Amino acid sequence: MKVVILSGGFATRLRPLTNERAKPLLPIAGKPLIEYVFEKYDISEKPYVTTNEKFLPQFNEWVSSYERDVHLIIEETRSEEEKLGAIGALDNFITTHQIADDLLVVAGDNIFPFPLSEFVGTFKKNLLMALFDFQSKERVRKKYGVVSVNENGKVIQFQEKPADPSSTLVSIGCYLFPKETLPLMKDFVSQIPRGKDAPGYFIEWVSQYIDMDSFICKGKWYDIGDRKSYIEANLECAQAENYISAEVEMQEASVHHSVIFPQVSLKNCTLDRCIVDSHVVLENIALNDCIIGAHTEIRRVV
Repeated sequence: MKVVILSGGFATRLRPLTNERAKPLLPIAGKPLIEYVFEKYDISEKPYVTTNEKFLPQFNEWVSSYERDVHLIIEETRSEEEKLGAIGALDNFITTHQIADDLLVVAGDNIFPFPLSEFVGTFKKNLLMALFDFQSKERVRKKYGVVSVNENGKVIQFQEKPADPSSTLVSIGCYLFPKETLPLMKDFVSQIPRGKDAPGYFIEWVSQYIDMDSFICKGKWYDIGDRKSYIEANLECAQAENYISAEVEMQEASVHHSVIFPQVSLKNCTLDRCIVDSHVVLENIALNDCIIGAHTEIRRVV
């Protein structure tokens, strides 16, 4: 079995945090997001970690300082417009490295509760995907790949971001592809339009041709895709109302459900559900539901 941790995206929904920073290297309660994946990585296979040319220096720095031994795979892209979709990138990886083994694929922006050995241990012969139950159709509507299973855990339907979901189970970006299914990625990429080659669209397409099994995880799962989920993951991992880094200066500041990076000065401010990047100065303002980029200064004259 080979293992790929997908970390090559540009995370446009989290800009400006991700203008110069790869999403899997964003700090969650002071630790890079991808390291939460490795906390659950308890299998012997040395993983491949994808990145792109823009964020390669950051990943090189991370690899040099982290105790894990990984293969870095570099996609020759520097922007969202140039990027192959996830399945296109996987197909390119499979072709370039002549992969002919079962392939475990994990999203690098996931915080999931189970050790990967537990997931792999349930693999039989069918494509296997990990699922999480939100127990609310409203929460999954138009946001996730929605999965229906039978009493034996066999997948009977997969819908990518449906307006009318048939289930509350969602795919969480952890798949084990049998080696026999790998050539289907090339067929899929050759048939679909650009922008429709995310893993969910491939799973929806390939469900017409193969059987699939499910692994329903227990515990909490976080898909770090936007401001709200990023804040939620930080507060959960920190077990606090806020996550405020060291070296933050606060004078008459009121902060609620927010994440504050280092080297920030807050004076006479109120922040609610905000993310404030490093080297920021905020004075005499109230902000709600914001992401403040690095090296920003906002002062209201009073």
